[in-house]
Amino acid sequence: DTFPQDRAVLMMWLEWEAAMSVDDALAKGKELLQRHRTDVVLWVFYAQLLHRNRQFDRSWGVFTKVINEALPQTSPQQQASVGPWIYRNYAEAVLFQTVQKSGQQQHKPLAASVVAPVVAILCACVDKKKVSAAKAVTADGAPRTRVLQAHKLYDKALAPLLQSHAGDEAANLYMLLEYLMCYAMLLYL
Repeated sequence: DTFPQDRAVLMMWLEWEAAMSVDDALAKGKELLQRHRTDVVLWVFYAQLLHRNRQFDRSWGVFTKVINEALPQTSPQQQASVGPWIYRNYAEAVLFQTVQKSGQQQHKPLAASVVAPVVAILCACVDKKKVSAAKAVTADGAPRTRVLQAHKLYDKALAPLLQSHAGDEAANLYMLLEYLMCYAMLLYL
């Protein structure tokens, strides 16, 4: 119980542990999460550690659990501020691993089997829907119409945010930035 409440210190501590041994960091991270069960940011950090340790199915399972179970139980303010960040991290993890697994080079047009799960996650972010880890891993292909629908979803979601900034509060600007990063990823696909 060295750092019982300070999330930033806990994350730095786990990062240092991971530099020495990712397996030890994962074990300590799992123990920390037993005490910080509702901290969605720590859960995402743990999923990222799993991903770095090439435990992709477990990582994606943690992302799915955070999005489907933990995030809906947080305050509306926290959902708005960290929700897009969580979806983006999940989409990035799936994108990079799927590209690597397919052997496809990232600078070439991506195959539909690579694009489909990422588009599904990015659309779920805007729709504020649950995600399926199995769907994200096994999706066969995304017709271009789904990508176009995703573009329209983001256009519709971003327009009011860009116009209002909702008082320019830091959390609202952070949410806007995360949506823009999700949209940029969508444009990359």
